Amino acid sequence: MDSTGITKATLLKDPKSSYLGMVDAPDKLGWRPLEAGQGEMVVEKTAVFAYDEKWEALSQETGGERETRELHKIEAAKLSFVAKISAKNCFLTPCGNWKGEAAYLPTLADVKLACELVAPHDTPFADDFPMVIRNLESLTSMAANENHTPKGILDWNSQSKRTIKVRHRLFEEKGDGDVDDSDLKQWPVKSPEAKEALRKMEKTHIVQKLAAYDIYKRRIPPSEYMRALRGAVVRVVISLHHWKIDKRAEDVYTADIVSLSVIRAATPSVIQGSPSKKGSPAKKRRVPSVDPWLDDDAEVTSPKKARSG
Repeated sequence: MDSTGITKATLLKDPKSSYLGMVDAPDKLGWRPLEAGQGEMVVEKTAVFAYDEKWEALSQETGGERETRELHKIEAAKLSFVAKISAKNCFLTPCGNWKGEAAYLPTLADVKLACELVAPHDTPFADDFPMVIRNLESLTSMAANENHTPKGILDWNSQSKRTIKVRHRLFEEKGDGDVDDSDLKQWPVKSPEAKEALRKMEKTHIVQKLAAYDIYKRRIPPSEYMRALRGAVVRVVISLHHWKIDKRAEDVYTADIVSLSVIRAATPSVIQGSPSKKGSPAKKRRVPSVDPWLDDDAEVTSPKKARSG
């Protein structure tokens, strides 16, 4: 048990996500095509079975003529684990440091926040992290295509660098029901190019805030993403997607952040701390022993959900 009181048992009991630290986690999951586009996503098998049963019942009742919108859509599975956000490879600035058009990132709307996750020191999660890696390898291999090179969330060419790359798409195009987004108008971009691009996006896009929470369960504001998350141990929830890119013979996998919840703050060398005087150690800010994510009353605003029918 760590200082927040989180145990593996509490992770396993969470009804909203599947914990990837267990050896049998992939047995409960599978791939299903996205409702729109050519990609696919990891879903819970129980959700697929329930959907298929409802579809069969409707087909028998109406001869298949009833509109499918009356069925609940299948959502991407929420996959959870505990990891440490790399202090070195953390790129969670609120505008992705975008400074104008580039070949790999032509517009501000293309910005995705990203970071690399490494094994935590906390027990038992340090022991579970290799299993999380193996389970992600198992899930990606289920969707692999012959003669295609895997790209994305893992470093398949390294047996020593065991890290997980996760991302968050910051901007989405407006849907029919979306109104003007005040958050987008006030979004803290820095460069003149980003400020001008943001102004042009006001009529076309909305901002998808990163669902990140500190150890007190408070929503972390965008200006504090780096300070609060870099080097912290977090409970991570992701959704997993795959795209087959034939022209490059690649299988591209993405781990999209659903939420990041701090369960152990970064060390004083990474986060704000009091400077030491005359050789005395810096004072450490006390944090409460609370579970910052399991409370259903915690404010959670997830990105637009990928769905399948």
